[in-house]
Amino acid sequence: MEDFKFKKGDRVRVVNIDDKGYYGYAKYKIGDVGTVVRAEEKSGYGPCYDIDFDNLKYARRSKWWAKESWIRPDKALIICE
Repeated sequence: MEDFKFKKGDRVRVVNIDDKGYYGYAKYKIGDVGTVVRAEEKSGYGPCYDIDFDNLKYARRSKWWAKESWIRPDKALIICE
């Protein structure tokens, strides 16, 4: 995962969801926080992350994929938009 912005174990927050086709049936939403499980380069989508979401721990499925552009570090000191 050395070529990716985030690595296994990083805590991230969803800040954007701009591709409903890729998002599909995922259950997370903007503002949700989770831990990166793994990263992969997805053809046509770029870097993507398998994230285990905190608020979905007791749901049928807690891990979902998200694009790199959709997530930021959970405890970012400065956020520039």
